[in-house]
Amino acid sequence: MIQHVQHRYYVDSMPLGSEDEAYQNARTFGYLSSTQALADYAQLITGVEKNLPAENSPVIAVGGSNGGMLASWLRLKYPHIVTGALASSAPILYFDDITDQNGYHVVTNDFRVGTKSVTKTDYIVDLPPDFVAYNYTQTLDHFNYKPESYATFLWKYVLNFKYWGGPNTSSLIFVYIGPEAPITFLVTGFIVELASRFNGLLLYMEVTLASSAPILYFDDITPQNRYHVVMFQTRFYHILQHRYYGKSIPFGSREEALKNASTLGYFNSAQALADYAEILIHVKKKYHAEDSPVIVIGGSYGGMLASWFRLKYPHVALGALASSAPILYFDDITPHDGYFSIVTKDFREASKTCYQTIRDSWTEIDKVASQLDGLSTLSKKFKTCNPLETSSELKNYLENIYVLAAQYDRPPRYPVTVVCGGIDGEALGSDILSKIFAGVVAVRGNSPCYVNAPANLSETTVGWNWQTCSEMVIPIGIENNTMFQANPFVLSEYINKCRAFYGVSPRPHWVTTYYGGNDIKLILQRFGSNIIFSNGLRDPYSSGGVLENLSDSIVAVHTVNGSHCLDVLLANKSSDPDWLVKQPTRFNIPRLSPTGGTILQELAGIVLQSHNPEHYKTFYYNQTLDHFNYRPESYSTFRQRYVVNFKYWGGANASAPILAYLGAEAPLDGDMAIIGFLTDNAVRFNALLVYIEHRYYGKSIPFGSREEALKNASTLGYFNSAQAIADYAEILIHVKKKYQAEDSPVIVVGGSYGGMLASWFRLKYPHVALGALASSAPILYFDNITPQDGYYSIVSKDFREASETCYQTIRDSWSEIDKVAFQLDGLSKLSKKFKTCNPLEKASELKYYLKYMYASAAQYNRPPRYPVTVVCGGIDGEALGSDILSKIFAGVVAYYGGNRSCYVNAPANLSETTDGWSWQKCSEMVIPIGIDENNTMFERDHFVLSEFINDCSEHYGVSPRPHWVTTYYGGHDIKLILRRFGSNIIFSNGLRDPYSSGGVLENISDSIVAVHTVNGSHCLDILQANKSSDPDWLVKQRKIEVEIIEEWIANYYADLKAI
Repeated sequence: MIQHVQHRYYVDSMPLGSEDEAYQNARTFGYLSSTQALADYAQLITGVEKNLPAENSPVIAVGGSNGGMLASWLRLKYPHIVTGALASSAPILYFDDITDQNGYHVVTNDFRVGTKSVTKTDYIVDLPPDFVAYNYTQTLDHFNYKPESYATFLWKYVLNFKYWGGPNTSSLIFVYIGPEAPITFLVTGFIVELASRFNGLLLYMEVTLASSAPILYFDDITPQNRYHVVMFQTRFYHILQHRYYGKSIPFGSREEALKNASTLGYFNSAQALADYAEILIHVKKKYHAEDSPVIVIGGSYGGMLASWFRLKYPHVALGALASSAPILYFDDITPHDGYFSIVTKDFREASKTCYQTIRDSWTEIDKVASQLDGLSTLSKKFKTCNPLETSSELKNYLENIYVLAAQYDRPPRYPVTVVCGGIDGEALGSDILSKIFAGVVAVRGNSPCYVNAPANLSETTVGWNWQTCSEMVIPIGIENNTMFQANPFVLSEYINKCRAFYGVSPRPHWVTTYYGGNDIKLILQRFGSNIIFSNGLRDPYSSGGVLENLSDSIVAVHTVNGSHCLDVLLANKSSDPDWLVKQPTRFNIPRLSPTGGTILQELAGIVLQSHNPEHYKTFYYNQTLDHFNYRPESYSTFRQRYVVNFKYWGGANASAPILAYLGAEAPLDGDMAIIGFLTDNAVRFNALLVYIEHRYYGKSIPFGSREEALKNASTLGYFNSAQAIADYAEILIHVKKKYQAEDSPVIVVGGSYGGMLASWFRLKYPHVALGALASSAPILYFDNITPQDGYYSIVSKDFREASETCYQTIRDSWSEIDKVAFQLDGLSKLSKKFKTCNPLEKASELKYYLKYMYASAAQYNRPPRYPVTVVCGGIDGEALGSDILSKIFAGVVAYYGGNRSCYVNAPANLSETTDGWSWQKCSEMVIPIGIDENNTMFERDHFVLSEFINDCSEHYGVSPRPHWVTTYYGGHDIKLILRRFGSNIIFSNGLRDPYSSGGVLENISDSIVAVHTVNGSHCLDILQANKSSDPDWLVKQRKIEVEIIEEWIANYYADLKAI
């Protein structure tokens, strides 16, 4: 059969209705490009094959001149559709100076053969019911009248009207200043209980999710005063979200806002309080609530702001609750060593032997470090993540452990007791450092490594570094009366370091000048009112807090055994001691909202990261918004983040390889922390490491902000995999050119969705990447290539192989849940049985929770914990004669590692990953996962495409393209198509991973190979290696992958030499 296909915009194939309209201007011409034309041809050919039907008929593309170029490119880009091509007089090398003329780079990036032959997601938070988000246009500088001071930026606040008595009742307004967690963590607890009791309106200032990683020592600012910078950050763990944090960013972007002191100059507490005042006045006026009194509430730094707000804006706020607010830790009002004196006191009261061991350990560390290979000895003793370069790295780490334990020494765990239990519990006769390490393990738990695993330098860290170098000068030092080595605070050195870093000097006296502090009782006993200062005396920062009443209405509430912000955390009836329950009762103060887990998460939340930031440099590439269009707006750009590690690279002269990690549906930081394949093998390959962030995630946001970028389908339309891998191509070409590494081979690595991108990148950009490692990439789970129930069939198989009785119990539980739910008060019974966080409204809430838990356990059933075994251990281990649902609940408790205050339907944070992936799966990533009850332990739940399309259309206003992935990337008959096209792709899978059902599990050709393990789980092979717990089969799998890549590179070098 002969088929002639006409190019878009020519003769009868005219978009936009007519030639006059189509040829009008650059906006209408913008869709005229070779890339769009090839996609037209691919769709048309696929449609013809399907209609005839002729799916098995080979297709030969023929063209001349420009048509010849199109024919060759069609074969290269759509090998799954076109079997071959005849390209007559096709000048495909007449671009980008390959031939001695200038050409267009946009073409060469996509199609270039080259001069040498090469064988080759501040996110949108969906608010809970009753919460409504608003943006307020905030003034940049409240305290200046220069023209530039009138600049504005958008400020976000959230209201909850549910309990409000209304404007005519003068009902209270409760204001929560800058919570350290998403709004979803603030829907219960103290502030909501207050609103219910007093018919109050709830107002939350700027809500965002901050990183829970440990804070970096900022030694380049002030080595001798690292605690001033570090410990105060650690104190509130997630810093207050006010201007310059979260989504309330002046100057259009975070990069611009934090660029230098000229833009940072508006970043201070005084401006922030004025912001709050403007918004509160605006809200009261907007809702005719001028007579409604306002109570402001805050903890830690937010507590200082709350107290200062009451003092500075008494006409706006009637009162304030300031929890753990060290407002007296400025200008030498509090002794410098107050903080560490309390840390020492906490440990000494817990155990004198523990205290003495810690006190003696510092000289022992120095003694060992001074020996030949002493740092190596210490590195082995403490299982450091990287070899120690100085003993101070270890000492800083240990000091941080102890101060965190003391600051957050709260029930039920009491970390100080845990640390000392480890130290004192070490075997009799053990040396001092063995005892110290036992304390680390006790509080941190077993880990592949400890010490010097630096955290991501988050916006919190960057912002707070500025604040401590401008106005928040808290002089914390260490004298000789503690269990630590002396380290006094020296103001002159501190000022010099800050000036060197920012170009401006701190103002160490400004806080006391503007807010007061000296002689506070004398000043405030006859001035001010309605402030509660609450403290726990085991909190090291209580040394800088207000611990006695200043007047009848400026009062201090403290407990002897309390820790940092403990009174404002979510109540726990099962573990809260009587003194804590009694503390707020005295003043009739219920508890604050549940942000406790985000402040500390009991030290176990400290994230170990495998990369050392000294070796990583962050860059931003000015990325094109739309690679496939030529309308004027398509030329817009955004800053795309990529990170480079030069430590291991053999250099451009050696053509040493580049390992490139392709970011997926999340910010880059998290992946850099856990993906170990690149760093584990960098030395072996002498490789340059490049990590690239996916557009619309992390800091790689078009349109200036996440809100704007995710606003609707018009802005989301550029958010897709084709644009993403084109981004990667541009950046990799840029990097190779920048470092004169044009001859360095590139291996792209990705996992899950990122694994799909890696394989597709190799297929679409073979001139950029020599090969790809695609881990757990379900590229065949599209367009019904894989059975819909493949995923849940493997989940069921995993559980059945772990325990037949466990499998059967789960299978029987669904009908049992329905049976109970249909009873009188059945949902109430289920709520109590499963300790739900909120009463169940329907049985499907519980069933979805359980289904998700089982699926997660199976997908990430990895050593050393093996969650499937844990769940089944709980189910099967329940007492003989227990009913089915008691067994199921026992599995839930086991999975989550012990008793929690509640399970099921807890308010969840909708991360940027959730928001981003929601769009992606509603546009192109249509993965039809369903459940056939005959093959699984679950109830039937078929995937119905029409319903899916309707839901997506209703949500976004556009329909998904369920066949686009297979049209653009292929998938059908993949072995037939790729066995003679393409090369150098590893598809790795673990067969216990439910997504392996959509993966490539057998070799396609000699160099497009499948590497799988029977017992592997999702992306396990590219995670950081753990010599102590990785089974032999996993070690072998990684070894095979590395050897294959080595063969690719060796062949490449041979080819390069032969040219």
